[in-house]
Amino acid sequence: MANSSKIFDLMHKQLRKSFKNIESIKNVWKNTCSTALSSLNSLQNVAEQYHCILRCVRSQSPDFMLVKRFPDIHERIQYKLIQEMELLIEKLQINIDELQAILSKVHQQYVNSMAVYKKNAEHLPLDKITEGTATWPSVADMLEWLQDVDALFNFLCENQRQVLASVNYNNEELMQSLSTKWKRGNRETEESLENVLAHVSFFMADG
Repeated sequence: MANSSKIFDLMHKQLRKSFKNIESIKNVWKNTCSTALSSLNSLQNVAEQYHCILRCVRSQSPDFMLVKRFPDIHERIQYKLIQEMELLIEKLQINIDELQAILSKVHQQYVNSMAVYKKNAEHLPLDKITEGTATWPSVADMLEWLQDVDALFNFLCENQRQVLASVNYNNEELMQSLSTKWKRGNRETEESLENVLAHVSFFMADG
């Protein structure tokens, strides 16, 4: 029993460390998401300008004196806008890489806690693993929450990679739907994360 108690202390220590690390990661994640969304909104705005130019070209009605004086003005503006979009794509790729690094850190918290559990599982009675208190959730619940958070971050990162890979400057409808697709799952992840951290707040404070 004494040995079991020590192992539970070790398990709780690792879980506490994992949740504290996730809490510190949370603000970095939110700031990175905010930066990425700002770049994405800028990309949509530039794409809108790009398609306005395309519509003007297709209309074949050079009504403005500027167009009459500079017949290649459309091509020059289009080229400039494409350059702007490519720069924004590069920024978003950097954001994706940063989010992937955050995901890796979140995943590591789950891996570390599961490693301690698996190493000592035979010394941890099932009834004790599933037993919690008003302020300390059960070991089973906390391991499950770490897995849930890991899965949510993994979904977000994969979704955002797919959105970035789908970019097609010539598809106006797709370009204007990017931010909606990009934000898919963001609110649910943030709410779930806050909910989990609220459940373990007393547990974290006790260590």
